[in-house]
Amino acid sequence: MLGTVYALPHPLGAITESGSGYGATWTNSGFCYDFAIAGLPFLRAESAQRPYERALAQSTKDQFDSSSDPGEQTLSEFWVRSQRDFSGGAGIKFLEPAGDERVMRSFRESSMVDVWTPGELTLLHSLEEIADFPSGSWIKLAAAATTTGEPRLLIAAEASPDYMHIWDGTTDLGAVVDPGADPNPGVGRYLCSLGDSVLSSQVRGLPGDQYVTVTRTDITTADRTVIYEQAGTEACRLWWVKQRAVAALGTSLYELGLVPGSGALPTAFYVHPIANWSWVGVAEAPGAILAAGYAGAKGAIYKFVLDEAGDLPTLTGAITVAEFPVGEYPTGLATYLGKYVVIGTNKGVRVGQMSDAGEIQYGPLSWSGDGPVEHFTFRDSYVYCGVTAGVNGNSGLVRIDLGDMDETGRCPWANDLEAAGETGVVDDVSTLGATDRLCIGIRGVGMWAENEDTYAEAGWLTTGFVRFNTTEPKLFHSVRVGSPEGSITVSTVNRHEVASSIATVGGNIAAGQDLRIRHPAGPEEFLGFRFDLASTADDSHASTPLLDTWQVKAVPAVERQELLRIPLLCFDYEQDRYGIREGGSGSALARYQALVAAVSEGTPVTLQDLTTDEQLEVKVDGLEFAQTAPPNAAEGFGGIIYLTARSL
Repeated sequence: MLGTVYALPHPLGAITESGSGYGATWTNSGFCYDFAIAGLPFLRAESAQRPYERALAQSTKDQFDSSSDPGEQTLSEFWVRSQRDFSGGAGIKFLEPAGDERVMRSFRESSMVDVWTPGELTLLHSLEEIADFPSGSWIKLAAAATTTGEPRLLIAAEASPDYMHIWDGTTDLGAVVDPGADPNPGVGRYLCSLGDSVLSSQVRGLPGDQYVTVTRTDITTADRTVIYEQAGTEACRLWWVKQRAVAALGTSLYELGLVPGSGALPTAFYVHPIANWSWVGVAEAPGAILAAGYAGAKGAIYKFVLDEAGDLPTLTGAITVAEFPVGEYPTGLATYLGKYVVIGTNKGVRVGQMSDAGEIQYGPLSWSGDGPVEHFTFRDSYVYCGVTAGVNGNSGLVRIDLGDMDETGRCPWANDLEAAGETGVVDDVSTLGATDRLCIGIRGVGMWAENEDTYAEAGWLTTGFVRFNTTEPKLFHSVRVGSPEGSITVSTVNRHEVASSIATVGGNIAAGQDLRIRHPAGPEEFLGFRFDLASTADDSHASTPLLDTWQVKAVPAVERQELLRIPLLCFDYEQDRYGIREGGSGSALARYQALVAAVSEGTPVTLQDLTTDEQLEVKVDGLEFAQTAPPNAAEGFGGIIYLTARSL
């Protein structure tokens, strides 16, 4: 109990800023206070029953796991992110938000890996050059089959006058035989498969006496038959739709029959009014034919409705069903299963859907790149798009999943087969007959084909950056890889795209272990991962590694706050540790009320330990006043203040 004290004429000390509150401090002068908060001085009041306490704040918070992946939030003190499905395709930067199902099965980039089966990341098959051609020569492909069903591919190239060869998947069956003794029989500048035969368009003859010719090649016998021929120097493009061949020559569209020796091309069923219009694609739609083209920076798709009068329905006039923003125009067109329409443009690939009336509704670019996309082939629910120098800088294929369109009309995509080191124009893509074997014609290089017996020697995938939905720094602790088969090298990828190898899973390091992350050594806002898969020469690359899941663990690396709980004396009359007395009637209540006013709005204030000269910026979380007995002589106001604060 404090003894009797006498009021001083003024306090022995000074507040260094006007009033109390944020930034205000206290300087002792004569009377030695122990603490000051917001410029208001107090004596300490700790005892065995009311200790002065300091501790670091908890850096993680208790969490309730409502995610679709049990344990992502609550299994340990670590923050955890995992992934076991990559079928959402490429193109994301961050693997978040975790609640977005599509994002959580997406990734950033890949090369020569198959991402489309959940829980199975594997290598793609290898890609081999089957035939090479002189620089600058174009290559066209058409899938067909013999009358007994053997798969064939017709390959036409500008390499020599007679290079129109049939390939059966392993052997070049030789040149197609041309009837007559034409000194320049011409090769197929454009090809169109009819199933067991192929239509081709070429320019025959010598300069000054040239003819544009449409011929039909029997895949079984290799014989060519002239269907149409007329004077000209430009081959016409060909498509087979609705039981008829459609040809485009200049601005005109023609409907062709298949009767040998039909003479010159028939009268065009449509001529575009713009003189420099180019037709780039014709495809089937329910009850109609679609034709795409452009002039300059403007393009459109037209619909020609089938008139059912007669044995073979005829075509009505053109109806515009799609237009494009100025600067983007169609460069290729294909439809699939009577439902999907795939539009190649000078900026990428758009995917749409067709109505029963042949109307189309298409979405934004599913894949975007720097060059035009002209050629497509389909397999299962996927469309394979020929891309020039756009698959990690190589020419090859981009695969788009038509069966996973989002609400905006965008479909997931991923890099597929790529011809390493080749950047030539992709002139055509096809399958070998009715098989799933993919083939690519690269201008000035050759024809490349998928080898279904061997896998690529190497491939890789980089994940989206993991940042746990916050920009606060984290210490990335470890990564775990589920790899039931083969060899997989795991690397971190930092914000500067620099990869640092952690370990190779397989061999001495078993899958499922936590691999410590040593680089970066310090905290990072976000971090990505790269997985390199490699087949081995031991089995002639006949098997592939398999990655089924990965998981990263991290802890927050934010500067931890310090929690303080300080008991303080607050009486009218007080005595410091040197026996000096100070006070006055009403001074305790005035200090308490001033302290409440200073901290009630939650603004930061200055906390001083005047015995150690320590000064902290704090936020006051709690303020309690306790009076267990009347002050000395049963008069005045007084008790113990319990101050709870956290450093900032």
